[in-house]
Amino acid sequence: MKKLLPSRLHITLVLLFWGTGILVSCSGTDPVGSFDSNKNGEPVQLNFEQTIYLETILPQGFKTDGQVSYIKEIEKAIELASSNAQTLVFPPSVFLIDKPEGIRLQSNIRLDLSSVKFIVDPQIDQDGQIFYGENLRNVEIINGEFDGNRDQLPVSVNIAGIHITGLSKNIKIEGSYFHHLSSNGIRIYGIDTQAMSEDILINNVRINESCNEYIDYLLPNKGPAPGTSMKDQGNIALYFVRNFHILNSVLENSHSDGTHFFYCSNGQISNNQILNNKMGGYFIETCSDINGLNNKIIGNGSRGVTIERSSVRCNMKGNTITTSGREGLWLDDSEQLVISNNYIANNGKKNDFWYDSNIKITDTSWPDNKNESKSKYIYIVNNTFVTGVTNEHAVWVNSCATNISITGNVMLGAKKRIKADSWTSGSGSCVEFDNENWFTSRSGVQQVTLINQEFGFDIKHNLDIYDWDVTDFVFFRFTKINTKILISDSELEKNMLVSVNRNRIRVHLLKIPQSKVGKKITVEWWAENKYDN
Repeated sequence: MKKLLPSRLHITLVLLFWGTGILVSCSGTDPVGSFDSNKNGEPVQLNFEQTIYLETILPQGFKTDGQVSYIKEIEKAIELASSNAQTLVFPPSVFLIDKPEGIRLQSNIRLDLSSVKFIVDPQIDQDGQIFYGENLRNVEIINGEFDGNRDQLPVSVNIAGIHITGLSKNIKIEGSYFHHLSSNGIRIYGIDTQAMSEDILINNVRINESCNEYIDYLLPNKGPAPGTSMKDQGNIALYFVRNFHILNSVLENSHSDGTHFFYCSNGQISNNQILNNKMGGYFIETCSDINGLNNKIIGNGSRGVTIERSSVRCNMKGNTITTSGREGLWLDDSEQLVISNNYIANNGKKNDFWYDSNIKITDTSWPDNKNESKSKYIYIVNNTFVTGVTNEHAVWVNSCATNISITGNVMLGAKKRIKADSWTSGSGSCVEFDNENWFTSRSGVQQVTLINQEFGFDIKHNLDIYDWDVTDFVFFRFTKINTKILISDSELEKNMLVSVNRNRIRVHLLKIPQSKVGKKITVEWWAENKYDN
């Protein structure tokens, strides 16, 4: 039965966040907006009215089977088309890339690569790419197949498909197929936060079996394979890029991550399939104002979604996030996030206890700076969670994350648990209400000094032990609280009495030996309440 939130609690929630200057809706209309790549809110459209044909520049009788390199002739044609802002049409052929530098791109050009394949020469022994451009303006690359020939290259040789860097602007890549590259399919790197590439559209591309090898975190010598680095991770990798769209693409079977966005801003990643990548699927690092909409993020080997390292206003709406090896979503040291209307199911497939929640929120401020939370103002609303046998929690709020709101979600499956650690999070850091089929758990550790031979003390469990159900005209529906208390002196546990009420756990120790009076004991506790409709 769906329970309605009474107006008095809704007012309290608004006041709780009002002082932050953040306007947040926890209803079905969430603050997940569209991104503008130009002043009119539309992706950049480029027009190249005149056409030239590469075959007019290639030698007569040129080979089409990929056995001969024509990089010099291609670059000459690119330079000519660029000088006149023309479309350069390639003839149906296989073109050999026998230099790690690849083919040099120029500004003001449209490349029509229909029925064209580029293949990397297995003799290349240095890092490189198929296409490279720096400080580009107004470039379209349409269609084409990019074969990195990775099985014929040493593991330490990293070849990308398209590599664009510097202060590049108005770039469109559409309809292309990248595969078997030993680095990124598409790599766009600005310079830094003051000199970013911008206005990027990547649409309807497929990238398969690419990126560097990454050794699984459960195996020895985990991390990037020798001779590779983090920059080789991600079928699509954007660093220092603003105003971008990634749309309608399939990013699958990466040997490391499906995507990697680093210091990016104002982006929309929508209607993509991010599937079966060896490590993470959707990776946001130190970014702002990135919206992930209606993506299918399925079967990735590590986390389905990572939003971390001081990311701000990076929202996820309408996505399907399932069967990840670790968490479905990991939110760390980030703020003002809205996670809404997603289907999040059966993540944590590797059954690695600390990493098998559907959502986990962590904060590295704890324990040294626990009063200066880095994870805050995170709203998890109107999602459907399905937990499987390998999940411990639907949502786990860990460390000192503050102002977390978990509302209006549906909990299904084996373990309908929202866990908010009192010990690490602190009282009042997490608000949970109006979630169907929910139960909540908290835990903690504290030290207690034994005052006398019969001694009692309280533990504040901070659990919500009722939920509103105005449809049945019941103001409070109480739930049962289960507890477990462990103390460091097992002898004292034999004479321990425990009682629970709405606010606290009462622990009473009897027959304490006089020799132990004045000493400290460590108490570990766990409390869980359960509510089922």
